[in-house]
Amino acid sequence: MNCKTFYINVMPFESGKLSAEMEQEMEAHIQACPSCRRIYSEYFLATKLLENSEKLEVDASYYTRLKARMEREEKARVGYNYLINKALQPAFYTILLLVSIYFGLALGLNVEQNTGNRNSSLQAYADEIYLNEIAQDGIETSLLSE
Repeated sequence: MNCKTFYINVMPFESGKLSAEMEQEMEAHIQACPSCRRIYSEYFLATKLLENSEKLEVDASYYTRLKARMEREEKARVGYNYLINKALQPAFYTILLLVSIYFGLALGLNVEQNTGNRNSSLQAYADEIYLNEIAQDGIETSLLSE
């Protein structure tokens, strides 16, 4: 027998649920292996200590109250999660999308209006300068100067 088999069979050995042949192998292994002997003695002492300890009496309605409390908490958690996940979250994203579209359109219209004003003022300035330069210098002088 190896130590792994011994570890697996410690509880059945202690409770007497092994065959006579397996019990003899376990006893022989306990005598031969010091680490398994120590483990068995600790297990044996722990089980005896637990057997001799005072048994706690549980109130008959404890389980029923505990189960009811767990169900209440589960319903409250599920109700809250449902409210957040199924109702408020889609509403929040819809409002966020609509606000984003509104501000996008407002910015686009504002830029378009500003660009139109700027383009018209730039065009007027350019027309004035170019026309004045053409009037002052002829085409031939500007071509010959280069």
